[in-house]
Amino acid sequence: RSALRLAAAHPAVQPSRVWRGGAGESRTAAFTRTLQILQANRRRTNASRTRHRFNTREFIRMERLSVLILTANEENNIAKCLASIAPLGAQVYIVDSMSTDRTVEIARSLGAVVFQRAWTTYADQFNWGLDHCGLETEWVMRLDADEELTHGLVVAIAEFLRAPPEDVSGVYVRRRVYFMGRWMRHGGYYPTWLLRIFRNGRGRCELLAMDEHIVVDAGCTLRFN
Repeated sequence: RSALRLAAAHPAVQPSRVWRGGAGESRTAAFTRTLQILQANRRRTNASRTRHRFNTREFIRMERLSVLILTANEENNIAKCLASIAPLGAQVYIVDSMSTDRTVEIARSLGAVVFQRAWTTYADQFNWGLDHCGLETEWVMRLDADEELTHGLVVAIAEFLRAPPEDVSGVYVRRRVYFMGRWMRHGGYYPTWLLRIFRNGRGRCELLAMDEHIVVDAGCTLRFN
């Protein structure tokens, strides 16, 4: 199904305690190995898009979609996030809030364009990215660093961007919340519909201190099935 996957770590569990590397393999060594695999996959993707699971003759060109991500010390998540959107061939822009870990290094190594700006609020930071990162594509997607796209959502986005309806300015997707490795399917957590894809120039992040959302100023919206 078309959905975002959001992995939420339990606050009492430190990443080093839940790490499962190979026998005798340190966390750093295994992380480096994973990063090398992702970089190799990116090189193969750029060399031949026929490796993607949908028809590359109808593949969405990079200039159709940009992805904007805010980060702050997300070295444990950013590689997985970027790997999940790589099949779309979109240009990724990151507004980083002065991370002190390897977030910026990892993001740039995987092809993202990184800007750095001191943190204000989520809404202000995101709107700053819309105004200053040089996004020139017709469509923009908002994504958080700890979110990943399912394959179904990748395919749905590609299908939509081949021929988007002229009167549509925004698209809602479903978010799956994961807690302690388990999908929270009940208790009101699913489906959560979020407007995450919008026409460039039509969408802004509402100026709220929390629970902010993207709103569009014209046109209609739709939901992916």
